[in-house]
Amino acid sequence: MKNWVWALGALMILAACSGKKTEVAVQDSVAAIDTLVADTLNIKEAEEVLPVNADELFDDFIFDFSQNEKVQLARISFPLSIVNNGETTKIRRKEWTYDPLFANRDYYTILYNQEQEQQLEKDTALVNVRVEYLNLDNRLAKRYDFQRYQGRGMWLLCNITNEQFTQEKDPVDFLDFYQKFANDSIFQREHVTDPLKFITFDPDDDFQVIETTLELDQWFAFRPELPQHELTNVVYGQNYEGANQKLICFRGCGNGLNTILTFQRQEKGWMLTGFEDTSE
Repeated sequence: MKNWVWALGALMILAACSGKKTEVAVQDSVAAIDTLVADTLNIKEAEEVLPVNADELFDDFIFDFSQNEKVQLARISFPLSIVNNGETTKIRRKEWTYDPLFANRDYYTILYNQEQEQQLEKDTALVNVRVEYLNLDNRLAKRYDFQRYQGRGMWLLCNITNEQFTQEKDPVDFLDFYQKFANDSIFQREHVTDPLKFITFDPDDDFQVIETTLELDQWFAFRPELPQHELTNVVYGQNYEGANQKLICFRGCGNGLNTILTFQRQEKGWMLTGFEDTSE
């Protein structure tokens, strides 16, 4: 009986010690998380560099992020992970150099599957957005992953990845087609529908658009400048896998440019089937 009581007491002591260890471990874990957040993000600074409404739409945020070095320093989760073909390195705040993203360009491009997907740009519920540079010559993608900081609603750059195009993330066959389309005028001529659907502002009423068509030679006269070596992209949630239509949207950086090229996969391959120019 005494042995049984002794064993029970030992078990109770062991359980108490184990409980204290567990409690201490949890406290240490929470402290580690708090320390990590404190080291990587100055909440007060992050909230002060931008007005509250600047985080509502990602497009508003990324404009400020691209233009302002102070915003970048306050809205990057340091140490920032840089992944190069699967190998990760980290850079600290003092090592970061200002990255203009789209700020030094006349325009940037976005890839969509359907016209309706353009509404994603106005979605205030987004929590993950990826900005990309797609190098068509060597099939390399540079991806900037942004996330909303939970509980605050502020956008942060969380990591940068450099990698080869992947079928899971990129419309690889379309990008290969587009590179040839942009660089080979004979190939381009063979992959434009004739007549080509054309949408633009009514010359007699700037508030109305007209839908008409262009003959093949008119396309070459009116076509926009086509990026030959690199496309930019903003992924708000588009899934490119298996889609038989692609839209390339040209968005001006403060110059009113707004052009859309619509491509459809047909029997003879990808074809340009629509051209919209509602630039201001």
